[in-house]
Formats: sequence, C-alpha cells, structure tokens
Amino acid sequence: DGSMHGARAGLGELQQLGSKQKQAQQDNHETGQHQALAAADGVGTAQCKALFQEHQTHQNTGQEAQQGSHGSQVTAAQTDDHTQRAAEEYQCTDHHKCAQNKAAGGGGAGAAAEFPGCRSRQRGAQHDADDLEEGVREGVGVDSNKKTKTDFVLWFTKSKFEDQELKWDSPWGYGYPGWHIECSAISVKTLGEYLDIHCGGIDNAFPHHTNEIAQSEAYLGHPWCKHWFHVLHLNTANGKMSKSSGKALTLSLLEENGYNPLVYRFFCLQSHYRKNLVFSWEGLDNAVVAYNKLVAKIASLNPVGEADENDFNAVKAGFVSAMDNDLNTSLAITAVYDALKAKVSDATKIALIKDYETVLSLGLMNAVEKYRENLKKQAEAEAASVSEEDKPIVELVNKRTEAKKAKNFALADSIRDQLKDMGIVVEDTPQGPKWKRI
Repeated sequence: DGSMHGARAGLGELQQLGSKQKQAQQDNHETGQHQALAAADGVGTAQCKALFQEHQTHQNTGQEAQQGSHGSQVTAAQTDDHTQRAAEEYQCTDHHKCAQNKAAGGGGAGAAAEFPGCRSRQRGAQHDADDLEEGVREGVGVDSNKKTKTDFVLWFTKSKFEDQELKWDSPWGYGYPGWHIECSAISVKTLGEYLDIHCGGIDNAFPHHTNEIAQSEAYLGHPWCKHWFHVLHLNTANGKMSKSSGKALTLSLLEENGYNPLVYRFFCLQSHYRKNLVFSWEGLDNAVVAYNKLVAKIASLNPVGEADENDFNAVKAGFVSAMDNDLNTSLAITAVYDALKAKVSDATKIALIKDYETVLSLGLMNAVEKYRENLKKQAEAEAASVSEEDKPIVELVNKRTEAKKAKNFALADSIRDQLKDMGIVVEDTPQGPKWKRI
C-alpha cells in the first residue's frame, strides 16, 4: 500500500537477518540494540525513533491522545522465543530485534517482531505465537493487513470511531498513536529512559505491557524497566467487576454513599496485590469500623516526649520485613497494630505510625487530629450543658482521663474508686469516657 510508510520486517525476514545481525550486535554492543539492527537492515531504528519523537512533539503541544479513544485493532504481542535472563539483574544475553512494519489493522505504521534477547519477566506474559488466537475479543476482528498475527499498531490512519477527534499529521499519514506507543512515549518523555517499577492491572500484562517492552527497548537500545507490578482483579461475590457489567466501583460512588476513600484504601491494603479481592459493602463497613478504632487508638496516645531510636528501629523492622516480602501490605497493616501493642513509649509509637504512613498513605494522622478536635468540641458542648450538680463528677472524670494519658494509673484508679463511692461508674469507649449513675 503506497499510502503507508515504513518498511516491514516480519518474522520470516527477521530470521533471515540472523547471522548478519549477530555480527552487527557484537560490533555495537556498547551503543545499543537498536543501532545493531540499523547496521543490519538499514531501516527499523530511524522510524522507530521517529514514532517516539512524533508523539512527543504532540505532547509538547498539550494534545496527548486519550487512551480510551483508540480503535480495538491491537491484538498481538511478541512470542516467547526468549533467551534466559537473570531473574534479578535484568541482563540481556542477546540484543532485541526491532523492525518497522507497514500497517497493522486500520492502516499506518505497525510493529511485529521477535525479541530473542528479552524476557519480559511478567507472570503470564510469556506466550507462544502458535497458541495465540486472533479476533477473540468482542468488537475485534481478524485483520488481513497484518503480515503476522503478532503485529500491533503503532500509528492509526483509520479509526472505527466516527468521532475520533484527536489526530495529527505525521510521516505515516494523518492519524493518531496506538495505545502501546503512546504509553511508551509518555513514559520516556516524563520519567526518562529507565524505570524502576511499572504498575498496572493483571489484564495489562499481555499484550499491552509486552508490547511496551518491545517498542521501548527497541527505541532506547537498553533494558527499560526493572520490575513489573501487576495487581489482580477487584471482584464481587458474583464475579468480575467491570464497567460493561454495570458493577464498576468508583471513588465518586463511594463518596456519594458516605464513605471515606482512604477507608477503601485501608480495605484494599488488607489483601495482597497478587490475590483477587472480593468487594462487598458489608466488607467495607467492617473496614470503616476497624479504621475508626485504629484512629481512636492512635489518638489516645500521649505525644509528649521523644521517640527512642533503638525501640523505633527494632519495631520498624517488622514493617520493613512485611513490605520486603513482595510488598505484602496485609502484613504491613498487621505491623501497624503490632507497633501500637509494643512495649515502647507513646512518643515512639506515634513516630512509628508517622513513618509507616509515608508508605501506606492512609491519612491516619490527619484523621487523629480531626478525631481530637471532635472530642474537644464534644467535651465543650457537654460541659456547657452540665448541671451544677454534675460538674464535680465531670471534673473528676476529666482528671481521670488526663491521669491515664500521663500513665499515672495509680491516680486514675484512685479517682475511679472515688467516683464509685459517689455512685458513678465510668466506661472507657473509643469515643472517650462515658459515665452514669448506678
């Protein structure tokens, strides 16, 4: 098709280039994988780079394409003809083969290739090309324009959406970037050539993230991202939660129903990210109760004094161990409760919670401040409504509370006995002490 720009190097051509590329790879080891391919076939690299530069130019104009606006013509990824890579060091034993292809579905520049030097290291992301089925997703058909079924679109010149508005002129025609190339361009532009962690849902692992790896490392000429973090699905008791099923959960919906989004975060962190999480309103209500009790417990601590460094480090080791265990947030939440039960000073406990919050971001300390403000307002309101007869009782109850905060338990017990002799019993609740006549 003369209207389509770029040279296609499909699976067959890549295999034929083998011996020539290997020599080029050895000669260009220091300068990167994409240069090795350029030396071998004279194309690939320049257009692969051009796609990134083209989309980054669009970004500079503030016209990033929207992920949800793309046609559903991207159906493939690389195969698992990979050489072994060290699991921790992310070292390639061979160089990636990058090729610039003609249009895959919808017209434009496409990419399909094998990457013998790359193991994506994503669980469930290794696929054999022979096992891949085409056109199985709803709304996605088999594309006869593809040379191999592992092709995927880099640039669309046609869209299945009549209202596709975000389009630009490019060397490949008037159109817009594919989902995969868009993400790589944005990542490289805003975060640089190396990533430590790339996150996403498990449904992004293949083919989206495998294709991101393919094009990003072909463009950069070196390993791109060290670790991939894939969160499993949030389900309901009846199955997968999704927009199409009408069961999608949004933060706005939570707020409309009176829930603090940070409590929902607390609910999620009590499960490990590698496990499917089943959502229910009852489960969220339980999380609300647990969160409020946790806030009340922290609020009851006496902030006076300095944290003990040795105690701090000894207790914190449990939290660090939990997070080092494959980001086990469930164990990390347990470590929060362990810190509150530890035989250390209140000042040390508060310092630990503040430190843990830099990771968990549950808004605990802000919630504690609001809790204390509410208790103060409540106490002032109660004091204003106290009768002259009850004022001595309220004063004693407040003195007992202050004694307990100062860990002067002997004085607190003495006041409790004094109140008992007056026919008053005091009950300590998460909302503060309550008294009544007996």
